[in-house]
Amino acid sequence: MRGLGVTDTLSLTVRSFWPSRAVVVRAGVVCVALATWPSAVYAQSSSSRTLDKARAAWDNADFDIAPALFETAIEVGGLQKSDVVDAYARMGSALAIGGKKKAAIDAFRKAALIDPDFQLPPEAGKKATALARLAKRQQARTGSLSISLQVADEVDSGAPFGVDVTVSPRHPPLLDTLSFSARDTLAGHAYERSLPADTSVHFEVPTRMTLPDAMLVVQVKAHDTHDNELWVGEKRVHVAKPLPEPGPAPIAALEPTPRPRHETEHASSSGGFWHTAWPYIIGGAALAAGGAAAWYATRPTENVYVDSVHVQVGLTH
Repeated sequence: MRGLGVTDTLSLTVRSFWPSRAVVVRAGVVCVALATWPSAVYAQSSSSRTLDKARAAWDNADFDIAPALFETAIEVGGLQKSDVVDAYARMGSALAIGGKKKAAIDAFRKAALIDPDFQLPPEAGKKATALARLAKRQQARTGSLSISLQVADEVDSGAPFGVDVTVSPRHPPLLDTLSFSARDTLAGHAYERSLPADTSVHFEVPTRMTLPDAMLVVQVKAHDTHDNELWVGEKRVHVAKPLPEPGPAPIAALEPTPRPRHETEHASSSGGFWHTAWPYIIGGAALAAGGAAAWYATRPTENVYVDSVHVQVGLTH
């Protein structure tokens, strides 16, 4: 118990938590993937189901409804190149069987634009075969869809590089967009971009993709307005290793600076006797002779003379 006038104080510490930027980015990527994945799966399954219905009508010889079903499958979109060619070929064959010559040739020309060597199913019949041959000749005058990639086989690391895409013939029908991708399968990096189709299109691969010694798969796809695949081409690009930094330059040995020839000749020809070696030779000889003479004068003689010695002995009494 506290006395009167004493106040109790309650202290609370409130901490707020804010997720890091990395957590927010990862969460956003996951949410986008979860949001787009069902739609992508639905679009693919929807186009597959529609194409399967059209092929089932063909197999059941329902040639009157088959063209409309193939047309619907193409409009749903998302088909691969081989499926698109097959859809136009079967559509044209069904139209030819139904006696719709002009519409059949138009469908065959679209198939020839994508693949000039497309084949008809064996049950298409002679009429469809003849119209398909005519459509191929007509399309050959303007040419089939062809796309080329100009990119170096090896690029520098840590630097962007460009990819030039050329489309022929000019402004072909069906073609709508060009999708570009550069992938480093080892590192798991990828760069993607789509641009409207044109005769010449340039793509720039950013620096983050050019890691040293990486192998990039550069791919270009052509699509129509329904995102159906009309053409696919790819090329591998190697990213060079960085060159080793040069070490310190070796220090050259110091050599005496040669004197000019005229100075050497002047030094050797001037000064007379005292600039030669003779003074040193004569001086050395004189010192040697003086030393020999001093030694000879002071050396001891070979004869020894001993004087007589007189000894006196005293007797003590």
